[in-house]
Amino acid sequence: MAIKSTLESRRRLQTSRKIQWAALKLALRYGYDDMTTEMIAAAAGISQRTFFNYYPNKGAAIIGPSTGFDDQAAAWFRASSGSLLADLLQALYQHLANIVVDHSTPQVIGELLGT
Repeated sequence: MAIKSTLESRRRLQTSRKIQWAALKLALRYGYDDMTTEMIAAAAGISQRTFFNYYPNKGAAIIGPSTGFDDQAAAWFRASSGSLLADLLQALYQHLANIVVDHSTPQVIGELLGT
């Protein structure tokens, strides 16, 4: 049995990263205090309501999407009957494949933090 990433979960991750990138660019340009959730939503091409479906505030948007296991992957792992180590490795590989981010994102976060 394989863990499958659904189209919906991939789109959700893509949107959350798009919001994060917009927040990072705006924070660099205007500063964190002068940036608003309205500005982030506009830059990401989404409504403010959609913004709040993904993040509770602008700080969370800068941090980005959670990298926890999704419900489907966790359910698959609990129900799997193969070797514990093999199933764990498969779950971890899938998780890592799902959280690969643009390598410039940590660099931009570092710039915001002044490091």
